Amino acid sequence: MVLLSDGEDISLDRSYLNESAQKAVEQKVKVYTVGIGASQEVLIPIRSPDQSFVSGYYLSEDGSYLKTSLVPETLKQIAATTGGRYFRASEEGSAEKLVEACFRRRRTWKRRRASNWPGSTSPHPSSG
Repeated sequence: MVLLSDGEDISLDRSYLNESAQKAVEQKVKVYTVGIGASQEVLIPIRSPDQSFVSGYYLSEDGSYLKTSLVPETLKQIAATTGGRYFRASEEGSAEKLVEACFRRRRTWKRRRASNWPGSTSPHPSSG
C-alpha cells in the first residue's frame, strides 16, 4: 500500500494511527509512505474548479488562516511499524525508489493464460 500525505495529524488522539498500522501488520500489508509538502508551515490554498488559479485560502473556525507542513515522523513511524519505507516526494529519484521498493517486495506473480480470466477468449499468456 502507498500512502501519500503531509503526515500532519490534526487529531489529539494518535491511537487510531497506531491501531491502523497494527491492522496492516496483522494483514501482512506493508505501507510505503510518501511525504508531500513543505517543511515550513504554508497556507492551504483554495483552487479554482479547473485548478488554474488560487481563489483564496482556507480559514479555521475562528477566522485565522489554516496552515500545514510536512511532518515526516508520523509517516516514518507508519512505514517502520508495517515493514514499509518512507520516501520524501521532493527528493530526486524518490518515485523510482518507491516503485523499486514496491516491486521488490511484491508477492510472486504467476503466469496464466488469458483464457483463464473471466470473459477472455485470448489464447496468449499474460501476467496476473
